[in-house]
Amino acid sequence: MKKIWMLVAFVLLSGLLQADVKDEIIGLLKEQDAARSRGDLDGFMKYYDSTGELVFIGSSGPIRSSQVMKDGYEERYKKGKSDFGKLSFSDLEVEELAPGLARAWGKWLVEQKDQKLSGWFSLIWKKTPAGWRIIHDHSS
Repeated sequence: MKKIWMLVAFVLLSGLLQADVKDEIIGLLKEQDAARSRGDLDGFMKYYDSTGELVFIGSSGPIRSSQVMKDGYEERYKKGKSDFGKLSFSDLEVEELAPGLARAWGKWLVEQKDQKLSGWFSLIWKKTPAGWRIIHDHSS
């Protein structure tokens, strides 16, 4: 009987931990979209890994550096002719893959003055001493 109660406690606790991870990452995504929507590129980029683990895959191919990603955003939006626009995420899903590792995906929408851009993304988040960081981003 004791083993059954321990199993029940474990199942309940693991469900609570998964809910915490999901809530944490959704909260970080909301912070990210708010930062980008106000034109705060540093605030948007702060959740991307800067230790060399990052792989970003977009329409122009893989990028393995958060600084190269940031430079691309600056070139396109801050120096280019496009406005930064308002970013929003929807249809968000988050799964804990293992302790300290999670996958998130959903839809992104950027509303600019003259156009709307949208697509889907998937992210792999890793828990580090600095907090959750994105180590893989595939956005289309």
